[in-house]
Amino acid sequence: GGVLSSTNASFINKKELLILQSQIHVQISRGEKNPVLWTAISTLAEVMKIYHAIELLETQGITSLYKYLKSLYNESFKTKVKAVKNLVADGNFKSALIKTEKLFEEKIEHPKLVELQKIINEEVQKNPSMKIIVFNQYRDNAVDLKEKLNQISNIRAEIFFGQTKKGDTGLSQKEQKEILDKFRQNEFNILVATSVGEEGLDIPKVDLVIFYEPIPSAIRTIQRRGRTGRQEKGRVIMLIAKSTRDEGYKWSAHHKEKRMYRNLNSLKNNIFSMVTNSDKKITSFINQENSSDQENKTQIKIKIFADHREKASPVIKSLLDLDIDLKLEQLETADYILSSRCGVEFKTVEDFINSIIDGRLLNQIKSLKQNFEKPIIIIQGEED
Repeated sequence: GGVLSSTNASFINKKELLILQSQIHVQISRGEKNPVLWTAISTLAEVMKIYHAIELLETQGITSLYKYLKSLYNESFKTKVKAVKNLVADGNFKSALIKTEKLFEEKIEHPKLVELQKIINEEVQKNPSMKIIVFNQYRDNAVDLKEKLNQISNIRAEIFFGQTKKGDTGLSQKEQKEILDKFRQNEFNILVATSVGEEGLDIPKVDLVIFYEPIPSAIRTIQRRGRTGRQEKGRVIMLIAKSTRDEGYKWSAHHKEKRMYRNLNSLKNNIFSMVTNSDKKITSFINQENSSDQENKTQIKIKIFADHREKASPVIKSLLDLDIDLKLEQLETADYILSSRCGVEFKTVEDFINSIIDGRLLNQIKSLKQNFEKPIIIIQGEED
């Protein structure tokens, strides 16, 4: 009591639980000696474990739920963690474990697994050379999917996951590459992948991507989808269990993605407006005169400070050709300074990419932003 208000206790979700957990840890780290906080931390740990178990039941299947509950039960005999001991001692937990064990022994499957087997069987019958990636959040369930799919004739499935984690066995980078090479060479046709397959790896061309479950992240959803349709049209199928967390996660990702596109369109329109409304070139400033009085008119000479390391740049030659007062100095921030308010970092495409790789870019941007009210980065070259 006293940690979570009763008004929202019935509707609390995983995000709110994590925020609450973080807030309590902050209070404890500040030296608050309220014993209620320690009780709350332990109770929250129990709640998170129950939440995870329900999520496995709703979105994954009996096999992964049974493995999870059994692991908690076995851990309770060795650990001193109160959250685990209290949870396993609860009569409801014992009842859930017994029921789950019975369903596991009776080989009751999640409807999504049955549908997945049906989809893949039909697809491979239509096109035996088809390559498919099945994305699954949890390693235990991914292993189960691989085993169940390999029971179908003409299906050769392999699992693809990350390196060692929490004592489990994992795949080294060399093993990951070997699996992807075999997939590319058609030694198997179904790749069951955890989140490690979503980004950063040279995944071969695939005809179909199947989400075993929706995920609430818009970025990860886009990355999963992006594994097909690279050279030609691809297809995506998302499996959603009705009236479960699957539905909430699907709509969460959908709305986040829509918001992302709205923000990008807004940004694009703003930038386009800035470009189209700014028809002045540097020459229009050079040709300005500083008086309306015909007799006293004098030509304004533009002054630009440039970093001395830029002296070999063709930009310097162009500025000199325009009769600009150019001062080469050692600049701590920016390649060019146009005024006390405006500094410019100038990069070729190659330099821009290299500065991302070696970590310079973020520091340069931070420094530029701290020193100038109007920081500018110009990237020169063709888009690669």
